[in-house]
Amino acid sequence: MIIGQTIFARKSCTILHNEIERSGSPCLVVSTVFRRLPAQTSSFYQVYHLTPLPVIFEGEQYVYSNLPQIFGFNNIEKRLVLWNDGNFLASCTFSRVVQCRNRPISIPLSTVTCIDELLGAEFSSISKCLVEKSKNIQSNILNIKNNIWYTYWSDESLECELQSSSSHISDIVSIKGSAIARFPCGRPVRCSNFLLPASACINTTIIVTNKHNNSLNKQPASVISLNNITKRLVSIYKAAAMNTLLKLQMEIDTQRTWINKILEDFGNILLSVLYLSILSILLFVINIIKNKISKKVNYMQTQINRMQKNLLEDV
Repeated sequence: MIIGQTIFARKSCTILHNEIERSGSPCLVVSTVFRRLPAQTSSFYQVYHLTPLPVIFEGEQYVYSNLPQIFGFNNIEKRLVLWNDGNFLASCTFSRVVQCRNRPISIPLSTVTCIDELLGAEFSSISKCLVEKSKNIQSNILNIKNNIWYTYWSDESLECELQSSSSHISDIVSIKGSAIARFPCGRPVRCSNFLLPASACINTTIIVTNKHNNSLNKQPASVISLNNITKRLVSIYKAAAMNTLLKLQMEIDTQRTWINKILEDFGNILLSVLYLSILSILLFVINIIKNKISKKVNYMQTQINRMQKNLLEDV
């Protein structure tokens, strides 16, 4: 945060008094007073630039797919600032102090479930992050910064020749799986099937954190293995695929249950209609038989009556 600025007009830009008269054109000197915000305040946001690290497992590439590229995190209020809009991103200057023309809008950390999981302290076997799988593997190495590289190889080992600056003796470093490697700076590095360009020499510290056991490692070593990333990404993808299959199976079972219910209702209606039809036919047949028997009884009664009448006439 800028507290104040003062502008000085000087006859010369030199800092030595005896050279003022001999120097050339005058210049303006701007003095700016900065105040660093304390980390434990609600106004402090730690800004992160995320680069998802891919891994290779059984010839296929796995990588996180729903992570924001840049976000600010406030640990006090558990809130985030996201730079998803390209226009808003262009209106900000990113350096040690991030400066934006418009005030960013903060959102609760819980609304971005994957970031909430990655920044949280608890470990969950069911991940809220999305992992995508692809067979389009364009490269097996990514540059993190200057002479720090991320390599991800599966079956074959990556062998690189590291030449010491103090002697002509070279060391061969073999890297298998996912790892962060610090290669010598200032000169090219020849690996198995490619040549890394020379990088600038800067003093950079590699910090590896593991939230599951709360460990913090500042490693000056040239190679840091990250094989657990492969296991985590593959397990997240397989769990999500299994969950998708279970949901699909549940939908199929629901559809099947719905169809079975329709068939069951239709069967009940059909049985009822069939039962009524058989009952109607049976009643019709009984009625016909009853009418025939009634006719025969009436005929026999008529004959009996006639015979009785004849007998009475004879007497």
